[in-house]
This record gives sequence, C-alpha cells and structure tokens, in this order.
Amino acid sequence: MEYIFGLDGNSLWAALVVCVALLFGERRVNIQKNDNALLQADLVKAVELSCRDQLTKLLNRRGLEEWLIKIVTDAKRKDETFCFVLLDIDHFKRINDTYGHDAGDMVLVALADLIRGGVLRTGDVRVRWGGEELLIVMPSTNARTAVAVVERLRQVIESLRLEVLKGEKVTVSAGVAEYRPDEEPSKTISRADAALYEAKAAGRNQVVVAEQTLTE
Repeated sequence: MEYIFGLDGNSLWAALVVCVALLFGERRVNIQKNDNALLQADLVKAVELSCRDQLTKLLNRRGLEEWLIKIVTDAKRKDETFCFVLLDIDHFKRINDTYGHDAGDMVLVALADLIRGGVLRTGDVRVRWGGEELLIVMPSTNARTAVAVVERLRQVIESLRLEVLKGEKVTVSAGVAEYRPDEEPSKTISRADAALYEAKAAGRNQVVVAEQTLTE
C-alpha cells in the first residue's frame, strides 16, 4: 500500500475526512456567528423603528419612555428642572379638508424637519405625540427659557410658506409646563396640555405657560 507523508492510504483518507469535517464545522460556526450578528442588527433596527413615528421620523410615545427616565433622573441628580412643550397645528382639520390629507401629512413632515433644525437645542427631545400634536422635552430648562425658545419657534413656523398650501401660512399654538419635583411626568404633560387648550381658546398662534410662577 502506497504511503504519503508517512501515512498509508487508509490513514490519509481518515485524516482528510477529519480535516474536511473541521473545515465545514468552522464554516458552520462562522455562518452561525454571522447569522447571530445579522439577527442582532435586525433586532436593533426593529426596536429603533418601533420607537419612531413612520411619517415624521420623530420619536413616538414609546420612544419617549426611555428618554424620560434619563431626563427625570438627571434632573433629580443635578437639582435642575425641565419643561414639556405641546405644539398643535392650528386649523389642521381645515388644512386636510381644503388641500387633502396628503397635504396635511406634508405639513407635519415640514414641521418635524423644522423642529429638528437650529431653533431648538441639540439636547431637546422631539416627539410626534399624536395627530397634529408634537411634544418637545427641554432638559435643564425652566419655564421662562422654554417660553422664549418656543416663541422663536412659533415665529419661524408662522413665516413658512409651503407650496402645498399655495402660500397660506401655518401657525401653531403651544402650551409649556415646567416639571415639579416628585411630580409624575404625565401630570406635567397634562398641565402643558391645559396650557395648550388656553392658547387655542385665546385665539391660537401663541404660547401659554401652565399655571405656576416662572422660575428665574
């Protein structure tokens, strides 16, 4: 029987079988690792998508939850406050009725793009709250500062002229509420919502702060 590298034919065949098995075994391990990495990446992407509003790409209510935990924790640790701002597009139903729901969607997207821009600060959290309402969380900010920032934002929005609305201006009403120590965030948001209602009742296109003394 012929010998190669000191191995007879049977031994050589057995060695080749082992090598092939090891090779394919390593390949299976690599494939499994790659599959796991892909699955993990898909999971991260799915979670990210589930936390974003499909239309505006802003955070949705679910996406806000984790941010709120961090913001409230930081506020207590630093002995600071923060603010919630609720924005509502004025006469949005009339926009939909007059120009169509696609036009209404385009207005929402335009405003979402705007609040991602330079008027707000980098650390401010932007959320599609529902319908034509947008929520902004402003960390390390008291009501006085928040009102000033949101008033600038209101003016910028009013200056917009969207082609889809044939030059008609868009306005928003806003309610601002400052977080109180040991208050549930949902309660602060409710106060911001009440302030928003006041802004609507007072004629729209304005910013109203929730009942409280403005802090310095």
